[in-house]
Amino acid sequence: ILGAPAAGLADFVGRKKVVMAYFMTYAASCFTYHFQNMWILVLGRILSGISQSLQYSVFESWLVRRHNTEGFPSEWIRDTFKKAS
Repeated sequence: ILGAPAAGLADFVGRKKVVMAYFMTYAASCFTYHFQNMWILVLGRILSGISQSLQYSVFESWLVRRHNTEGFPSEWIRDTFKKAS
C-alpha cells in the first residue's frame, strides 16, 4: 500500500533522506518490541510496515538507477530481480 508513495517521496526529497528515514523508523519499531503495552506494540508494527515499504521501494529504485547510469547490460537487471525474488 505504501510502496508507490514511498517511491514518490524518494524522488521528491532524495533517496539518501528516505534511506535515513528507513533506518530511523526501523530502529524505533525494534525499540517498541521491548514494551508490554499493546498500543506501543501496535505503534511498533505500524513503524515496521512503514520502514519495510521504504526499504523495498527505495533500494530497488536505487538499484535500477545505478544500473542505468553505469551502462550495464539490460539483461543483468532482469536477472538480479529474478534471483532476488
